[in-house]
Amino acid sequence: MRVVSAAAAAPNLASAMNIGAFNLGNAIGAALGGGVIDAGLGFPAVSLAGAAAAGTALALMLGLRRRTQPSPLATVRGCL
Repeated sequence: MRVVSAAAAAPNLASAMNIGAFNLGNAIGAALGGGVIDAGLGFPAVSLAGAAAAGTALALMLGLRRRTQPSPLATVRGCL
């Protein structure tokens, strides 16, 4: 719902992009897990690779969120 409310002008496009991003994440996760198994690291290593991918995504999200937040504007008084 946050995606649709943030894009009030085009809610269908926002919903489609959200679903597409979810499906892309599923595909990347499946490819990562398959690569770990194919490399011969075994099934338990898939969990570790998933945890590493989630940790990397969290670090990227927090880093980008901190960098893209607008700074608060100062209130101008006495201009009128």
